[in-house]
Amino acid sequence: MPLEKFFNPQSIAIIGATEDPQNITSVIVKNLEEMGYRGRIVPVNPHHDTVFGFPCYPSLLTVKEQIDLTVIAIPSHRVPEVLQQHSKCGIKNSIIISGGFGEIGGKGALLEKEIKRICRQDGISVIGPNCIGVFDNYSNFTTSFLPWNKVQKPGKGYVSILTQSGSYAVSLMDLLAQENIGVSKIVSYGNRVDIGESALIEYFINDESTRVIGIYMESVDEGRRFINASRRCSKTKHMVALKVGRGNFGIDAIRSHTGAIAGKFEIYRAAFRESGILEVDGLEDFIDACKVLSMQKPARGNKILVITNGGGFGVAVSDMCSNTGLDLSRTPRSIKENLEKEFPEFYILNNPVDITGSSGNEDFGTVMKTAFIDDDFFDAAIVIPLMPPPGMTEGIVDIISQKAREAKKPVIICTIGGMHTRKIKLLFEEHNIPVFPSPERCVKAMSILVERGRICMESGHIPGRMPENFISKPEEKTVSSVSKTPRDLQHKASLSICSDNFKEAANFLKNIPSKAKTIVLPDKALDIIKSIGITTPAYLLTKTPEETVEAAELLGFPVVLKVSSPEILHKSDVGGVAVNVKNREDAKRHYHAIMSNISRNMPDTGLNGILVEKQLPGATEVIVGGIRDEQFGPTVMFGLGGIFVEIFADVSFRIAPVTEAEALKMIQDIKGYPILSGYRGARVMDVQQLIKSIVTVSEFISHVDRIKEIELNPLFVYEKGVVAVDARIILE
Repeated sequence: MPLEKFFNPQSIAIIGATEDPQNITSVIVKNLEEMGYRGRIVPVNPHHDTVFGFPCYPSLLTVKEQIDLTVIAIPSHRVPEVLQQHSKCGIKNSIIISGGFGEIGGKGALLEKEIKRICRQDGISVIGPNCIGVFDNYSNFTTSFLPWNKVQKPGKGYVSILTQSGSYAVSLMDLLAQENIGVSKIVSYGNRVDIGESALIEYFINDESTRVIGIYMESVDEGRRFINASRRCSKTKHMVALKVGRGNFGIDAIRSHTGAIAGKFEIYRAAFRESGILEVDGLEDFIDACKVLSMQKPARGNKILVITNGGGFGVAVSDMCSNTGLDLSRTPRSIKENLEKEFPEFYILNNPVDITGSSGNEDFGTVMKTAFIDDDFFDAAIVIPLMPPPGMTEGIVDIISQKAREAKKPVIICTIGGMHTRKIKLLFEEHNIPVFPSPERCVKAMSILVERGRICMESGHIPGRMPENFISKPEEKTVSSVSKTPRDLQHKASLSICSDNFKEAANFLKNIPSKAKTIVLPDKALDIIKSIGITTPAYLLTKTPEETVEAAELLGFPVVLKVSSPEILHKSDVGGVAVNVKNREDAKRHYHAIMSNISRNMPDTGLNGILVEKQLPGATEVIVGGIRDEQFGPTVMFGLGGIFVEIFADVSFRIAPVTEAEALKMIQDIKGYPILSGYRGARVMDVQQLIKSIVTVSEFISHVDRIKEIELNPLFVYEKGVVAVDARIILE
């Protein structure tokens, strides 16, 4: 495989090698020896003849043998020269430990561009710079420069970690070792001038010793490649991501730390969902997710059985399950009756099952057999065996472990206590039953198993019904300019435009002159929206008060007046909108009022006229939008519309284009979904047409490269049909 020599090199050259204990290269050599690395170590340093007994060479050019991989740990300004020697020596792989590149800006950023140029020119693959590099437990290879007496080396296992941060790599190594979580590989790739998470995920797809992949992510290297690689990888391996830099302060920290640019967190979340990656919120959750996925299989559903001998902790778990969407269904009557035959009356046999402090080891086994093995109602179990009661002994470990194997369903343990409980924890985990020290962490871990089991489930569609009048059908395009005579006005109002896979709209946008940022005029935006098959109100563009009155009469009162300008995105903020215009006098008065508002609030703005729209009946307002993200490319967004999108930010994102099933899931993801689905007897809105609008926008921005942003806000949703009342299109 292309990256194999980064993990299992037969020979490595350490550039800058020395025996100086204050120099990181001395630690790298010692760590390799302590791990039992079986390949050849070739120190390179013009100031030494030997390093730790190995012959030392003055430069790569003097090394006669073939080198699989170099490890560069020298001042940053010398790195380009050393890389240029690689091509002369036929060396194609390097890990650059050195810092002082893009993360410091200025000269460092220029140096980083230079090493990227050299690598691409000469075909050199690089991990780094500014990184820890690689740890591989199966080839006994590492480039870590932290001594093992300060960082505990984890045992062999099936978890692999990818991280931009070297400090996270080191901390995770220590924490995973403390939790007895076996590790296959850890890769810290720092500034990522070449190899990043996408290439590494592609490598891990075929790595038999990797079953769980944990990713600490600040930014992504190639968004679409990352999604495609992760989608393939997550079919056979569990993937967990911790995304940092979610807010403005975090994003600023990333820029100063790695020189990378963080994208909008909502889009990362959409990318994780698209890829089958489980997202966690913090370091503790990250460790717990890796742990539970490495020890237990995913849950086939979310019905959770809770068994405890401490009622208070059962209640705490119940609360947490409710908050995370896990289903603590009451114990079915048939199971309860069988349990009643085995236990005294004071045992509480609802779910949670509380067998009280009077119970012993065998009682836990009885509950698991009756409620979890003999009956298939529950999908997974959380067991809370508190150890202080006299009937509880170390034998509980074998009993629960055996029952878990018989059930062939996930079981996790919550134990709370001190030294004795710690001993029980270690015994459980020897049987691959994960243990967590609090109800909160236990339930979060279970939700990871449930979410993993739920990924890729299909959703159905919801039918709906909108008034037939007051709209212009997509196949009947309204003219976007008004002639001086009503006769021409009426003639041009019924012109039609046809869409052929967005070609006509794309050609129209292509002819707009390129600028740094181009906003399509509102009437032209509506033209385009209608041409791709989305319904709009009847509308006309006017230049004078008289044309405005004529247009309003032609369309039929009431109407809405909107300022048309390539420089005004939020028209209502500057007094550029008038609604419920009922007659000629209203139309003329509001025309002058809008012009006065614009003159006062944005005096230097270029105006194109006034857009007159037929006013529609009230409806549920939503927003459908698309953004061309720097890292992931075209994305689509859905949420409650109008001002609510700004106040509540109740939105969901997906990577475009989306299927109808994915569009439905977007709609169901928002908290306001009940407003559309008929909450408490309210009318059911036309979700099917809404789905088609989301799919259309997602395909449009995917097919037309010039679109930077597109937004239908508000999009009116009725019982039958949807109408785009306003449209914004911003071009690259």
